[in-house]
Amino acid sequence: MFTKIKAPPDETFYFHEEQRFHQLWLWTLITALSGLVILLFVFGMYKQLYLGEPWGSNPMPDVLLWILGPVYILFGFSFFWLFVTSRMTTEVLKDAIIIKYRPFHRKFRKIPLVHIANYQARTYRPIAEFGGWGVRFWPYLRAYNVYGNRGVELEFMNGRKLMIGSQRPEELVNAIDKARSEIGLD
Repeated sequence: MFTKIKAPPDETFYFHEEQRFHQLWLWTLITALSGLVILLFVFGMYKQLYLGEPWGSNPMPDVLLWILGPVYILFGFSFFWLFVTSRMTTEVLKDAIIIKYRPFHRKFRKIPLVHIANYQARTYRPIAEFGGWGVRFWPYLRAYNVYGNRGVELEFMNGRKLMIGSQRPEELVNAIDKARSEIGLD
């Protein structure tokens, strides 16, 4: 179903879209959680290691705090960085659809148009149908979505389905139509 390639081929494409997370509630939550973890451990390390006062009612040993403190602080920054750098790129080439969901995919995913039996633009419910946004895997259903509730659902020859979230699903369907007609699939 998918072929992994390092970079999209140097050829013209019929469609290009790059999406990022734009949900205000998500950014508020990510910023608050990351900031809380960072500030909590910076405060705890300062209080226990610099001022010499125990941090909490059952403080961890200083050596363990020296090890775990920076790990948790790095985790807080990494969690925030993960969402800042996340973006999904979708392209339609003359014979394939290319998807890359950074930073989760190191290589582009190439979906040959000959493997697609049906496709349609539709409105979907991200939480109810896929458990939210992001890269989602179910036994016969996958989803790549970043934002919103619109996309193009692909059905493959083997019966599996893939939802590609898009802010311009009708344009994506038109690009697939054009690419498929030019290689004689429709």
